[in-house]
Amino acid sequence: KMDILEEKIYQTYGTARIFEKRAKSFSLKMRALNFLGLAIPLIIGLIFLGFGEINAYLKTIAIILGIIQIIVFLWSIISKWDDKYQYAISALKRQEEIHSDLKLVKDDSSIPQTFIERLFEKESRYNSVRYNTRYYR
Repeated sequence: KMDILEEKIYQTYGTARIFEKRAKSFSLKMRALNFLGLAIPLIIGLIFLGFGEINAYLKTIAIILGIIQIIVFLWSIISKWDDKYQYAISALKRQEEIHSDLKLVKDDSSIPQTFIERLFEKESRYNSVRYNTRYYR
């Protein structure tokens, strides 16, 4: 029983760290998207205000910046960054909750066997749902 419990504690900790890394990655991507969404139109507007007439070179820069913004925006929608971020945060919280419960069981030998079995079932149910979802990868 203790070997399985220690293995589950180790697994839930590792899984939580994986989802934490994913959440940070998607958070960074969404912040970059928000930055580009504001910065690019401002840069284009300031170029126009600063130079009045836009020559071919400045027009090319503005077009390239606009294309970059559209590509990144479309990529975020198609890849569903916001959904994946929310899923990663939710999965992180669930893994940390299960991890804490399992550590509690390990430290307190008076906890009934039925509680331990329910924790294993909860973790098993969660993992079967997690592996069957499209946001897992």
